[in-house]
Amino acid sequence: DRFACKRHPSATLGLGYLPVGSVQRVHGNPISLRFTSRMASLLALAGVCNGVSAQDAAQGAKLYMRLANDSWSCVSCHGPDPGANRNNILRAADRPETLVKVMNTVSAMGFLSSQLTEVDRADVTSFLGNIVRINDPSAALRVWPVTLDFGRVPVGGTSARQFVNISNPSTAPSSVPVTFLATDPAITFVHDCPASLSPGSSCEAGVTLNPNEVGLMRAAVLVSSPALSQPMVLGLIGYGSSGPLSQLAWVQSAPDVRFEAEKGGPNVLRTLTLNNPGTMPVELALTSITGPNANQFKLQGGCASSSMLQAGTQCELTVAYTPSQFAESKAVLQLRSNQGNPPALRLDGIATSPEATASPIEPLTTTGGGCSIGPPTQRGHDPALWLMALIAAGASILRSYQRPLAMPKPGEPV
Repeated sequence: DRFACKRHPSATLGLGYLPVGSVQRVHGNPISLRFTSRMASLLALAGVCNGVSAQDAAQGAKLYMRLANDSWSCVSCHGPDPGANRNNILRAADRPETLVKVMNTVSAMGFLSSQLTEVDRADVTSFLGNIVRINDPSAALRVWPVTLDFGRVPVGGTSARQFVNISNPSTAPSSVPVTFLATDPAITFVHDCPASLSPGSSCEAGVTLNPNEVGLMRAAVLVSSPALSQPMVLGLIGYGSSGPLSQLAWVQSAPDVRFEAEKGGPNVLRTLTLNNPGTMPVELALTSITGPNANQFKLQGGCASSSMLQAGTQCELTVAYTPSQFAESKAVLQLRSNQGNPPALRLDGIATSPEATASPIEPLTTTGGGCSIGPPTQRGHDPALWLMALIAAGASILRSYQRPLAMPKPGEPV
């Protein structure tokens, strides 16, 4: 269950985190896959060590989100979307020595020096290298978001659904099917990915957490396809809870938030309502917008991080969409808290072309009508109408003088 890599001789394989013989779901609920040591070895070879292995990135994804002692890790300084390169975190991609330098010089990261072993640091930088490959413009497939946070979920229950979007940015059909593989059987997928993903199209996997024990759960998801040289790795965290909790929910039932605006026009605002229907107060945390067009959307305030949402109350979050030259912009909004996190929301911005402007037509009411030269208020004594009447009368008299004289009949006096 281990595979040696040049850069990381002690790397464990991604499937090594699952006990051999355990059952893991793929392709949604209907199908299960029972792992064997042979299958683990074969899938490890599929993610062969091009510098690092799939296992390295999988463990690194967990460590990026949370440490084993349930304290925040890199995410506290660099945010839940490492692809945004907050504080230049991607400089450490595949470079453990750079991460060491950062931990020794940046005070906010100094606490990790005593928490991450040499192997851990290699794993975290492997995960960051995976993020660089995901965001590569020439990548055969794009995946977002790269981290998911379910918050607290009752043991034996099911979390609100988060989702992962897979798109084909190339000009050629991708080689699919896409396979989703989690390092924990408590993660369930249901996806709509077709047999072939055409250029510019996308598919989606709904992801839920079904914890069977109390405590922190860290996991990784491997997204594989024949179109990829190695799996893309995503990080997930959640908590199994046995006590009372509040499950946050958006008031709108559909997970889609649609914006429509004219290209070059003003921003369009949408107000979203977050509801706490439970019995526990909720401390709100970070709200993030991720995806290939995330910069077209911006949070405008409301439901602020570190604020408290009391039981039975609501708050409003405003999102702005800026239309661009792209006909459609897509992103994902995720809100985090210390209770059950709400479902992720799809943000879909539509930029329409400006309608053609017709030449202005002069109103007909600027004259008195017909051939009149007077204003509308003078229709009763319009000089043009009087002139036309006189001309018609003169023409009638003239015609009467031009008629031939009648000849008298025989016997009638002349």
